[in-house]
Amino acid sequence: MKLNKRRLGNTNIVVTELGFGAMNIPDVPEGVETLHHALDSGINFVDSARIYKGSEYLIGEVIRSRRKRDFYLATKSYNRTANGIQRDVDTSLRLLDVPKIDLYQLHDVHEKDWDKIMGPGGALEGLESARKRGIVEHIGISSHHLEIIRRVITCSAFETLQVDYSAFNSETAQLISLAHDKNIGIIIMKPLGGAGRI
Repeated sequence: MKLNKRRLGNTNIVVTELGFGAMNIPDVPEGVETLHHALDSGINFVDSARIYKGSEYLIGEVIRSRRKRDFYLATKSYNRTANGIQRDVDTSLRLLDVPKIDLYQLHDVHEKDWDKIMGPGGALEGLESARKRGIVEHIGISSHHLEIIRRVITCSAFETLQVDYSAFNSETAQLISLAHDKNIGIIIMKPLGGAGRI
């Protein structure tokens, strides 16, 4: 089966339309095998996060066992300060065993986080420093909150936006279209409904 690819917004990342969410792979014995199978099937985008316990380490194991890394890596952090997120970036690099992370995202941003993230000493400043250091290629954000999604689309500070969208939750549809018009890369989480939905 051939997987279609598309450019992720205005980044230089061309990803398969189906990615691999690595949140739960450490929780099953077949985690490593599952990720290998996904990559061997042509999937070239893997998403993780600092809070996904063991996920980055497991991905690093897979990277070390393959001859070359022919996929893009995205990970995320809940840290809201410049210093904190730079420490998380360094930890991610070590666990993933890579010199650079293709996409680093601010994880699950709420309205109460916005001013801290965007202000002096905030997480965005830290990610921009990491990009200047050459250890992060692109900067994104994930959120479940419509107001934050609107702000991301209008502020021009982020290259990608990860949002919840499925047949069970289509309220982000209009905002996804607006983000597309602004050439912001869209990553859909929980496309089949996710945990707790039927």
